[in-house]
Amino acid sequence: MINEKVEKALKKLQLYIEKEEYKGWDPYDALNSDFINKMTSFHPSAQRVAIHLLKNSPFNMRNIFGIEKDYNPTALSLFIDGYVNLHQIYKDETYIQKANELKDLLYSLACINNQDEIGWGRNFKFITSKETHELDKPLTFLNAKLTLSLLNLYVVTQDGLILANTKKAIYSILKNGRVFETKEGVYVGYSSDSQPRYIFNASILTAELIMKYLYFSNQETEIVFGIDIKKLAQHMIDTVLEKQQSDGKWYYGYNYDFSVLRNVDFHQGFVADALLGISKHSDYKKEDVINAYKAGIEFMHKEQISDDGRFKWRLPKEYPVDIHNQAQGIISLSRIQNKAFEDKLEKLLHYTFEYFLDKKNGYFYYQKNRFHTIKIPFIRWGDGWMFFALSEYLKNKARK
Repeated sequence: MINEKVEKALKKLQLYIEKEEYKGWDPYDALNSDFINKMTSFHPSAQRVAIHLLKNSPFNMRNIFGIEKDYNPTALSLFIDGYVNLHQIYKDETYIQKANELKDLLYSLACINNQDEIGWGRNFKFITSKETHELDKPLTFLNAKLTLSLLNLYVVTQDGLILANTKKAIYSILKNGRVFETKEGVYVGYSSDSQPRYIFNASILTAELIMKYLYFSNQETEIVFGIDIKKLAQHMIDTVLEKQQSDGKWYYGYNYDFSVLRNVDFHQGFVADALLGISKHSDYKKEDVINAYKAGIEFMHKEQISDDGRFKWRLPKEYPVDIHNQAQGIISLSRIQNKAFEDKLEKLLHYTFEYFLDKKNGYFYYQKNRFHTIKIPFIRWGDGWMFFALSEYLKNKARK
């Protein structure tokens, strides 16, 4: 019964996404408004406030402020992942045609594309307390995620351009993010800022990308941007293994001054799932990698997802319930065979369909607070991740 609900929801979501021509808004796109950008340009703190006010508003004022729906590179990569999954499930070449069209679109949106490197940035300006990510500024996690999605397509199409561009993407990540050998381990910087943050998910996805690139190109290692990439990947894997807490969780990472960023949310799934991907394409410390993966997923199952199917916001905070968290829970729990996990997975799906699915239009809402729900559809944060999550669920169900 749940499979039928998932298939129905996924089909309706696909129709909505394609009707929107893969464009949409983002929770953090406030500065895409010329008016908001101009009115807050006197100080980064004012811009941060504007971003978060619009993000947390239950009313969608983007049309009022002239914020147009746009392509988001991460969303496009998630649609590629979803179409590849659907092809695997239904053996319909139409899905690969759609994925190839999005691949070409993604390449056309690269903010850097030359003989040596290719890279992407966000389609909106984003500001944290420590970093400013300008429009179209290359980011490590973003580029690793996009390129991993394209490698998923490569497995089906054997398109040599994808493999060649994977090397260029690795070059761009190492050039712009830079490698940091620190007292707390080895990282690729999250951004090209002079003092970037050291974020576990960005480094481990880069390690996964490197290991998959070497696996698919049938190479022992390669020198990229003057760096032995296999040794770099191994060092970053070591760091993530060492920094896993005794209960199985990972914190988000470190600021440049090594103050700990203690967020525990959907990024737990990013790290764990990257370790799973590494274990399938590399023998490096395979037993340790698999054990860390299992401990990470066990922590998610026990501590991050409530018995009624809510993925908790950021431990120990439970609210708001967020669609990105819900999607990541579905993705991660879909990939491991365990009866207890399957029960929790069904509860995640039921809760998500009951409280987040717009049954008329097929998209998913952004956040459920204790007393209200933000019902705005966001192409990356919600619909992109849910498109991938539902297809991942069905793909893994078909395998079992």
